[in-house]
Amino acid sequence: MNYRIASALFVVGVGGIAGCVRVQPAPAFVETSCTAPRFVSPFTAVDPCSAEAVLVAALVAMFSYTPATESDQQAAFTAAAPLLTPDYAARGRSAATVILPITVATWQQWRTAAVAVDAEAHLTGDDHPVDTDTAIYRVMALTLRPSDASASLTFTAYVTAGRTDRATAWRLSGIEVLG
Repeated sequence: MNYRIASALFVVGVGGIAGCVRVQPAPAFVETSCTAPRFVSPFTAVDPCSAEAVLVAALVAMFSYTPATESDQQAAFTAAAPLLTPDYAARGRSAATVILPITVATWQQWRTAAVAVDAEAHLTGDDHPVDTDTAIYRVMALTLRPSDASASLTFTAYVTAGRTDRATAWRLSGIEVLG
């Protein structure tokens, strides 16, 4: 599947951090000239100079849920804010409940049964536009695993990360989720 044109990545996302966040290892290539400061807790282990590591951590945080203690997906999205561009964090929060096809009924069922939902994200080998010093585009696989016996939910996410220069951290700046 070819990556969609970057201009199509205007859709906003949802997020959250629930329980234990699993972050995949950083990619082999990490920029050496980046001087960005570390992220705040709970994201101190995420390399701010690795756009791909930031994207994986952001998706895991945005889509891991604890419905028993979160009223909706907006709580999880807010928790992921340190990994998002300020503009995306501001405009995306209101769309947090609609980015994934999780119905209110499903959320309430998870809440009643105290089901936690752990997200897993990884980069795919799909084509994407050429990286620049300030923007990258990736195709990622996203899996939500409810803690009960229900089936996992799988999605494809087209994501963008941006930064202003090599002294600032990469942050997720756009997402479109299909599936």
